[in-house]
Amino acid sequence: MIERNRSRFQVRIDSDLVSGVKAKLAQAGIDQQNILSAFLTYVAYTQKIPFQKLTKREELQAKAAAIFAADNDEE
Repeated sequence: MIERNRSRFQVRIDSDLVSGVKAKLAQAGIDQQNILSAFLTYVAYTQKIPFQKLTKREELQAKAAAIFAADNDEE
């Protein structure tokens, strides 16, 4: 196995967002470390970000849609 130099970084993210992400990733059998590593690897190799930055309005709409979807899942 090839040994690689590893770096550690920390981010602060809304705890409700983290809970939702952890649950969804667990359903897919992926953890946070692997998904972040895959994302960073993609950006490094393609030199592209696979999404566009949302405007504040789009971000609020996405949050509202996520809350609505979560409420419907509980019913």
